[in-house]
Amino acid sequence: MIFKEVVFRGVEVVELEEIAELIRLSKEYNEKVESVLRPPAIELKPYKSREVTLFSGEKMLIRQAERRDIPRIADFIRPLITLERDYYDIVGTRTYGELLGWKYQRYRNIWFIVGEVEGKIVGVADGRLYNEKIGISLHTIADPNLPGTGIGAHLAAAKWEHFFEYLGVEEVWITAESPRGLNDILKWKPKVRTDVQHELGGGTVYVITRERYEERKADRKRRLGW
Repeated sequence: MIFKEVVFRGVEVVELEEIAELIRLSKEYNEKVESVLRPPAIELKPYKSREVTLFSGEKMLIRQAERRDIPRIADFIRPLITLERDYYDIVGTRTYGELLGWKYQRYRNIWFIVGEVEGKIVGVADGRLYNEKIGISLHTIADPNLPGTGIGAHLAAAKWEHFFEYLGVEEVWITAESPRGLNDILKWKPKVRTDVQHELGGGTVYVITRERYEERKADRKRRLGW
């Protein structure tokens, strides 16, 4: 015998088993919608963790972020969204959006790398794959309270290492959102694409090729003490 209970809502009477059926159907509907909203994914090889020495002498662990790290990464980024200095506000806002895209599985082939000092997140870098041959560089953010320590330089190097040595792309598309970011890009003597737009906006698209990465890799790692 199926137990039934009625709930009075003014003049409306609803049986609980009917509510349960509606909930079940709603769940099935949401699952079907999610299967459409979530993009197809390429299996991404994880970044191999490494410990580096910052210019301040402290040790920083660089590792692949996992989904369980999302709340901690959010806590790191959130205060930067309103920091109107050195373009932290726009970079922080966009990176926070990318993090939510990862959280809700709305961003295709995205990954995050974190830098930690004594277990505290002090920087993040993220990117994604356009396809198996092309990477899209998104953002690199270092703790603004720790300037001159090289957090950003180490994370940027890890980003390039991840793209070319772990994910195996042939080129990475990147654009600049600040004068400093542009200066860092131009050091690569990159190729320029005028026929495409980067997903971060209408700025010039620069292309870092595997050849350029290999040419600069040894010197870059030497300067960072890797």
